[in-house]
Amino acid sequence: MFLKTKIIQGQPYLYAVHNAWNGGRPRAAFQTYLGVPSQLSGPQAAPIVRTFHYGAAAVLAELARKLEVAEAVNSVVGGAGSPSVGDYILLAALNRAIEPHSKRAFAHWYERTSLKRLLPFASVKLSSQRFWDAMDQVSPGACQEIFHRVAKRAVELFGIADEAVCFDTTNFFTFIASDNGRTELARRGRNKAKRYDLRQIGLGLAVTQQLQLPLFYYVYAGNEPDSSVFDALLPKLVAELSDLGQADATWVYDKGCVSERNQRHVQEHGIAFVTSVPPSYYPDLLAIDLERMTPVDPEQHPALEGFRIWAERRKRWGRELLLVMSHSPELAAGQLAGVLQHQTKAVKDLQALQTALARRTP
Repeated sequence: MFLKTKIIQGQPYLYAVHNAWNGGRPRAAFQTYLGVPSQLSGPQAAPIVRTFHYGAAAVLAELARKLEVAEAVNSVVGGAGSPSVGDYILLAALNRAIEPHSKRAFAHWYERTSLKRLLPFASVKLSSQRFWDAMDQVSPGACQEIFHRVAKRAVELFGIADEAVCFDTTNFFTFIASDNGRTELARRGRNKAKRYDLRQIGLGLAVTQQLQLPLFYYVYAGNEPDSSVFDALLPKLVAELSDLGQADATWVYDKGCVSERNQRHVQEHGIAFVTSVPPSYYPDLLAIDLERMTPVDPEQHPALEGFRIWAERRKRWGRELLLVMSHSPELAAGQLAGVLQHQTKAVKDLQALQTALARRTP
């Protein structure tokens, strides 16, 4: 950091300037106007203070540097120019992670963070149009390839070799108008937030068990059922997880992904899995007395204190599998409370109906 006097129309103005290397040449990464030199001395001079958001931006920028995020983008879509497409995507991602702003307000936010020094670019190049131009160069297919390269770099960098990979699907409702035909993804379907009146978009995600590091993602139309998505993704998911060194991991997924066809395909690929099935599949197990179930040792598993377990081998999907049934006292109490609430409401409705019918009886 140094002070620099600029002569503008014969009048001296003082600036604080910090240079950084950019493209092999020193360029001004930061500068702020301090005032006229004659006004900055003497007892009446007001202190000049300017604050910056530093920590989160510095940490995430360093992590992105190690993961080679910008390089991954540029290697897929081309990286000409400064800022490159990779730089724009990286800056947008950092803003989303730290303090989301519109692309129109990005430059103002950027000027107030340490990114101005760590990733120096002229603010005039950070307009919303520049961001949209860069993002238009990243197709959905390119985006998945970039994601895979960054995930692979993360697995190598952090030495991840997890025993389990968790896969799940969800959906997000949107406010896209019904007559908007520009998107094929936003469709009405079974919405997990109960917003059946809105169009939604589906997301499938595979993450490591310990660090919840995303390894694979897939965006799909909101009217596609989870089991169909899982079956269609299975070959690609197997290939990408194998490329990431997770071929021997056990897959964990819920009953929404389960079907006879899917489980046959899972077994054909030799995948070890943990999943769930509707309790109605095994009415004889539901009839087992709670006292016959084995209590979980709270010293070995403190988080499962009060749980009871029943385990036995059963034939399912053409092979013998270990079936585990559990009882959670906390979950059971919540379910019972819900049943009683519905029962109370149903009794009131029946009493009201009974009274109304009695009034109509001649």
